Amino acid sequence: MKSMVSTTSKKKKLYLIGDSHIRYLKGEIQNDINMKDWQINDNFKSGYNFRQITTELLPEAQDTDIIIISAGTNDLYRTEWESIKQSIDILSSKKCKVVLILTPPQNTGTNADIIKLNTLIKHHIKSYNNIGIIDTHKFIQPWHSAVDGVHLGRKGKMYLAKKITEECKGNRGQSNNGELQKKNGYTTQDIRQQMIQNKNQNHEQYSRYKHWQEEIQETARKQLWSNNEDWMEFNDSRVKSNNTSFHQNYGQSRNKTHRQDWKRSLDSHVPWHKGTSTQQKEHAQPTYDKEQWPQLSETNKCKTCGTCVANVNRRGNF
Repeated sequence: MKSMVSTTSKKKKLYLIGDSHIRYLKGEIQNDINMKDWQINDNFKSGYNFRQITTELLPEAQDTDIIIISAGTNDLYRTEWESIKQSIDILSSKKCKVVLILTPPQNTGTNADIIKLNTLIKHHIKSYNNIGIIDTHKFIQPWHSAVDGVHLGRKGKMYLAKKITEECKGNRGQSNNGELQKKNGYTTQDIRQQMIQNKNQNHEQYSRYKHWQEEIQETARKQLWSNNEDWMEFNDSRVKSNNTSFHQNYGQSRNKTHRQDWKRSLDSHVPWHKGTSTQQKEHAQPTYDKEQWPQLSETNKCKTCGTCVANVNRRGNF
C-alpha cells in the first residue's frame, strides 16, 4: 500500500530579534491572515544594544527568509556611531533579507536625537542591497507610546506588525537599497512634492484675489446705508407691516444684543419702541434687494489681476 505523501508547501520563515520593542510582535503578526503561510520565531533581550544583538542574537537566526531587527533605542546617548556602523556591516554578511526597524519616536523629548541617529543609519545602509528599513516615524506618533513614553503601546505594536507584514509580502514603499519604488511612473516623493506645489499655487491665487473682498465690502457698505428715497420708502412700509419685529418687548431684547453689523449706531441711542418713525427707519434692517446692488462695470479692470470689478479706482493703487 502506498504511503500518503504530504503535499503541504514549505512555509517561509521570519525571524524577529532585537530589544524589547520585539515583545508581542509575534502574536500580532500571527493574527494576520496574510501570514498564515509563514513560520515566525522571535528572540529579544530587554536593554540590548546594536553590538549585543548582532553578536549574541543574530547567529541564532539561521535558515530563514527574512530577519527583522529592532535596535538603536538602547544605543542613544551610549554608543559611538562607529560601533553602530560596525554592527550594521555585520548584517550585510547575512545571505537573507535583513530589515532594520528604526528607533520609534518617544514621548520623552528625545525625538530630535532619535531622528539624527535614524538619518545616519538610513544613509549608511544605502550601500548594502540586502538591508532594508522600516521608518517608524512615518506611521508612529509619540502618543502611541506606552505609559513610560519609550516603549510602544498596543496601537503602536499593531501598526508596526502591519508594516512587517508588508515587508514580508513585498508590498513595501521602500526597496532594500533605499530607493523609492515607482508607481505609474512616479515615486511617492514626486507625488508629495507635486501636492506641496499645488498647495502653494492655491495660496498664491487666493492672495491674488484677496483685494476683491475689500472692494465688495466697501461697495455693499455704501449701497446698504444710502439715504435715497426709494430705500427709505421701502423700509418705512416694511417697518409698519412687520409688527413683530418692533414689538416693545422684542425691541428691548434686540437692543441688548448690539447688532452693529447691520444697525447704524447713533450718538445718543434711543430704543426702538420709544423712537419716532424716522428713527425706526434709520434703525431698520436694510434691504437686500438685488436691484439695490450696483452693476459691475465691464470697462473697469483690476490692474492687479485684470478682472472686471466695481469701484476699483477708489483706492488709487490699481
